[in-house]
Amino acid sequence: MPWELEGPLGARYRLPASISPVQLHVGGKPDQRFVRAYGSEQWFTVFDGAREPATFDLAGILATDRDYARAQLLQNELQNAVGTAARLVEVDSHGDVAVLDLFGALPVTIAPEGVDGTSLHVHVRLIPAASDWRDP
Repeated sequence: MPWELEGPLGARYRLPASISPVQLHVGGKPDQRFVRAYGSEQWFTVFDGAREPATFDLAGILATDRDYARAQLLQNELQNAVGTAARLVEVDSHGDVAVLDLFGALPVTIAPEGVDGTSLHVHVRLIPAASDWRDP
């Protein structure tokens, strides 16, 4: 299914079909602390209720076909869309399926792939604002 990044004003950017989620779960891990009761020699593990946001990762390969100008344009559009994204939307042929609100994103990493560098490996890390997907 296609994925789209939606900006704060509702403008949408459809991610290339080769870029897809690495994982479909959202949430973080509870903070873990080691504590010892006063006057005791025993240590206990305590998990705090607060969770740090875990990134929602998208990754894939972009084929550049040795056209540097178009490849650079595609990279710039992707980085701009990720930098302003407020929501990640899963779309199918009938419309929106699910929406994930976002705090923002970490910088996009793009690296050459293969011997001749005609493919680019793209890794996008989005920071969810919610603990789960919601209906559109």
